[in-house]
Amino acid sequence: MTYTIDRETLGNHVEGVRRLARSLVRSDAEADDVVQDTMLVALQSRTKRRAGAKAWLAGVTRNVARRMARTSGRRRKHERAAARPEAIPATDEVVIRAAEQSRLLDLVVTLNEPYRTAILLRFVDGLPPRDIAARRGIPVETARTHIKRGLQMLREQLDDAHGGDKTKWRAALAVAASGPTLGTSPTSQLPLLAMAAVLAITFGALWLLFFDGPGTTNGDGGASLLTSDVPNPERDASPRDTSSRGDEQREPEQPAGGGRNASASNPEETDVRLPAASPDKRLPPAVVVPRERPVSSRIDVLAYTDNGYAVLDPAHSAPQRMNDERLVLALYEGLTILDPKTGKAVPGTAEAWEVSEDGRTWTFDLRKTARWSDGSRVTARDFVRAWKRLMDPFTQSEWSGLFRPIAGCATITDNSVRTEAFANLRNYLKNLVAANPNGIPGDALMLALEDTGVRPFLTSIKSRSVQKMLVWKVDALFPPEMAARVIGELRKARKKVKDLWVDAFERFGRRGTGVHALDEHTLVVRTTWDVPYLPSLLARGAFAPLHRSVEDHRDKAFEPGTLVGNGPFVLKGRGARPPENTDRRVLSVVELEKNQRYGGPRPAVFRTVRCFTDQGWREDLRRFEEGEVDWVGATWPECVPKRPRARKPRRGEAAPPPRKPRRGREDIEAASGYAVRPQPETLYLLFRCDRAPFRDLAARRAFALSIDRETLAKRTWPSASPAHRLVPHGIARRTNWPSAAARNVDHAKSAKRRAGLDSERWIEMSFGEQPGHDEIARALKLAWKKDLGIEPGERIESNDDVRKVLRSGNFYTMLKPSVAAANDAMTFLEGLDPRDPDSGHAWRDAAFMALLDGARDLDAVLAAPSAWVKRVGLPDLEAVVNAAQASDRPRLRRALLAAAEQRLLDQYVMVPLLQLSRAELARQGRTLGSDAAWATPGFVGWLRSPVK
Repeated sequence: MTYTIDRETLGNHVEGVRRLARSLVRSDAEADDVVQDTMLVALQSRTKRRAGAKAWLAGVTRNVARRMARTSGRRRKHERAAARPEAIPATDEVVIRAAEQSRLLDLVVTLNEPYRTAILLRFVDGLPPRDIAARRGIPVETARTHIKRGLQMLREQLDDAHGGDKTKWRAALAVAASGPTLGTSPTSQLPLLAMAAVLAITFGALWLLFFDGPGTTNGDGGASLLTSDVPNPERDASPRDTSSRGDEQREPEQPAGGGRNASASNPEETDVRLPAASPDKRLPPAVVVPRERPVSSRIDVLAYTDNGYAVLDPAHSAPQRMNDERLVLALYEGLTILDPKTGKAVPGTAEAWEVSEDGRTWTFDLRKTARWSDGSRVTARDFVRAWKRLMDPFTQSEWSGLFRPIAGCATITDNSVRTEAFANLRNYLKNLVAANPNGIPGDALMLALEDTGVRPFLTSIKSRSVQKMLVWKVDALFPPEMAARVIGELRKARKKVKDLWVDAFERFGRRGTGVHALDEHTLVVRTTWDVPYLPSLLARGAFAPLHRSVEDHRDKAFEPGTLVGNGPFVLKGRGARPPENTDRRVLSVVELEKNQRYGGPRPAVFRTVRCFTDQGWREDLRRFEEGEVDWVGATWPECVPKRPRARKPRRGEAAPPPRKPRRGREDIEAASGYAVRPQPETLYLLFRCDRAPFRDLAARRAFALSIDRETLAKRTWPSASPAHRLVPHGIARRTNWPSAAARNVDHAKSAKRRAGLDSERWIEMSFGEQPGHDEIARALKLAWKKDLGIEPGERIESNDDVRKVLRSGNFYTMLKPSVAAANDAMTFLEGLDPRDPDSGHAWRDAAFMALLDGARDLDAVLAAPSAWVKRVGLPDLEAVVNAAQASDRPRLRRALLAAAEQRLLDQYVMVPLLQLSRAELARQGRTLGSDAAWATPGFVGWLRSPVK
């Protein structure tokens, strides 16, 4: 067949040509030039081709790229030949440069392992993190962490060497990185000095370009960068703007029941004095001064932060740290917010929204008076920019899973994870083949699958060699020729999935995709399935917008002086970052100030808010009782040690002297303002259902029926309540849902006999490094030893490794908390879908998956109810489905989700243990949210509108 290259054919292949061009050249600009020249050649060609259009265009693209490379090479050669030689540097400059290079070399050599090797491999050998990870046999993220921490250690040592003045060593590195370097002459016999020269050039350029420029300004605090594209306030003024500017002249609003009437300007009433900001816009640690009289316009909050330094980037704030998201929601406002009284989603930046008839297209109308703290308008493109940045796999945000319901986002997240997993396993296998030319030991092969966590993704590769590798025996050698075939299959699979997520990411934000801006004040969001809880989901901090200045300042955009937000507060100052590997009890402070440009529905009540680092429960309680702080949030009841019992005197022995009373849990509970807030979080025990002995239902039943939830809550987590359901109380319209089986020791022993459980069998219980989980694990061990005669071992996993362990399946049982993303039961159950590699249980059930799919797409259920029930195989649902009409879709959806949860409980895939709670100490009128709000997923406490 012959082809004629016409305009329509070229239009169909433009994206393919663009992807090929980007893989051949180094920049997007050069790729655009290659695409343009390729299209021009194709249009000017008048001959018919006997090859396919795709293959012909690929050949033309490669030829164009080669021609451009040759042209660029000749141009650079002529420019170098015509360039004038540089002036010879002065002798003192050479001496200074040599001294700085030598000092930098000494600092690198004194680094501890593995940071020293990581720095040398990265900046001397020029290896990327992936190659470093492959060479050292570690994950890619670990290699990146070693490089990052090594650079941080070098910066700290340079700070100490120059008296804490960053400008001195940065200037010195600038001199060391310029001109000829020490040890680079052909006759040099000093390889170490040559290495120092390379290091000096590399580090000098790195620090000057990435760690210095965006964070410093000249006198105006970065105003010129932030206001270069700011609209004229007089030109853009509106009635809403006038009223919001008028609020700047008003007195701060008094909170309900505040009881504080003194002025905030009195220096005697300040309990934290922050010195003037340093040149890099960071404040030194706060100095605590006792406060004599209360202040009406300020609230002081004491809460947990990570090592005293909260993360204010919405994409990088840790999901397990409530304090980070609380600060993010104070600085940014999303499309919706959660009402602090009811916990329901109410308008935020979006003043209204509507949903299509099929329930999958949402249109949000943004408030036209919404402003950033620099005065510019908040537009729909600000949301698209922020969401695309978070979805970028190179951002590595832990929040990307929240975007799965949005069309196209699951393609990006899932395939980016597969791309990295296939690459890690391929490099792992290459190293194993090189080290074992006669065959890879089976145990080493299984260890590779566990370390990379790639096992759930290999089922999609239809290759006999790959499938044999998954079931290979531990005591047999894996042939090198079969390993070579597996490496080839992994290379093909990686290329395929990478093309999928790259293509989906490039289209993100365009018209017709899952998220796009219809105009400046209209945002359209399309979902893959029915998501009635989307307004509640969009209230999370991860969905906050970002100002366009983020693209210029990058990581420095979230520091004082450069952070531009649209929330009720602005960032006024913060303490200095504590050094690495220090105690978490480092006192620091994040100071927020009322945003005078905010015109949203819930303005800030307080003029200033100061968030301190937790200092331990005894110090927290003391500071609260003495009036130094107004609110304290923590989880003391499960962390406070119990009071030791006084020993009774023996007969004839004198009574021991009275013990000094210790402050314990009772002191906290007796404090004024103590309250326990329910949390939408369930702690459950997960079984690995494809691993002996828990592949047998009787074994799972035996372990589950011997758990006493009431005793477990009383002894290990007093503020929690026993959980008999996977989905906790408080979730929207959840009534009469299934319950787990109660404790029954006789039935547990009977199930143990049916399963043939051996008391000598070794079983481990895994749990993450979280407060209270070790005590719960020990309590479960004692119960199983007493009732079943089985005592599992303990295996503590790092919180960063829990996800990898779940994917690899290298565990028997695991304590795992489940936190919902929004106020809906689906957000709990979809994380247990067997098709999700992070579910961990490896229990595949067609009926359970069909129930979840039916709850996502009710139209498919209502189209043929009887046929759908017959396909699912659960006849008990037929009456419910037939009774539900199209007008009662919420009732049908709740019934399907309840049946899905019942299916999990009946099969003992996981056992609910506790419904967790959070304790707080709050002064009268300072309580940050009602019980109903705290029971709503995503509610993290309010700093803008306290309620009683």
